[in-house]
Amino acid sequence: MAHNAYPTLGLTIEAFIARLQTAQVPDVLSYAQKRNWVKNLLADLSSRNFIAPERKGPDKSFAEVLANLPEPMQLLLASLEDYTFSLGDDVQRKELRLYAAFKRLKNFATVVLHRKNCLLLYLHVDPATALPVLPNARDVTSIGHWGTGSLEVPLTSQADLDAVKPFINAAYEGKG
Repeated sequence: MAHNAYPTLGLTIEAFIARLQTAQVPDVLSYAQKRNWVKNLLADLSSRNFIAPERKGPDKSFAEVLANLPEPMQLLLASLEDYTFSLGDDVQRKELRLYAAFKRLKNFATVVLHRKNCLLLYLHVDPATALPVLPNARDVTSIGHWGTGSLEVPLTSQADLDAVKPFINAAYEGKG
């Protein structure tokens, strides 16, 4: 979508202004005055929640973060993907806006590219079995988060990935 777009309308400001130039805008106004009139109208409608303002959230997409990911994290992500695909021919990877999911019939693992130079891996396994073994893991069963799974494991090194591999395998086999 173009810059300065209003998603609800699907138009850029300029396209919206062009449409309104033929509408009930006073003819005595110059083009600049009409443009300001329309901007004020849009601001007023937006403030009254008639028009959803352009999304300006802080969250970057998976592709944007991946493009700027440091090389060690890119290598760690590649190792994670290689291991996950080695589990079976039925493993599929689907990249969504904020994370990548690995699935058979259903997602068994998702990975979020965290800005703090780590990957956040979410697994569909029982956190109670993993928490004693993985000291950095946490139970996110009742915490809202991107991706799916009830166990969050931050990955910062190959050693972290090696430690979590049995749990990735358990999630793949549905034994979590």
